[in-house]
Amino acid sequence: MDGDVKNLLAVIRRENSAAHVETRRHSEAVAERVEKKVQTIAEAVGHLDRKPDAEASGIRDEMRPGFSEKTGHDQVLHAELDREK
Repeated sequence: MDGDVKNLLAVIRRENSAAHVETRRHSEAVAERVEKKVQTIAEAVGHLDRKPDAEASGIRDEMRPGFSEKTGHDQVLHAELDREK
């Protein structure tokens, strides 16, 4: 009977060891896929972070001439008002 139990335990240990190897392999594959997805998301977030900065810069560039015109108009108006005093 002792021999049967020892044989059964040996079989269970081998099966457990094989299952452990398979579980580790599966876990590593899942971790690699998750890591790639996180990297993709991080790159996308970085791109989104740069996009508003670029757009804001473009908007500022578009607005500058308008401010210059307005400043020029304001100077003319102020000069006219000063003359009326």
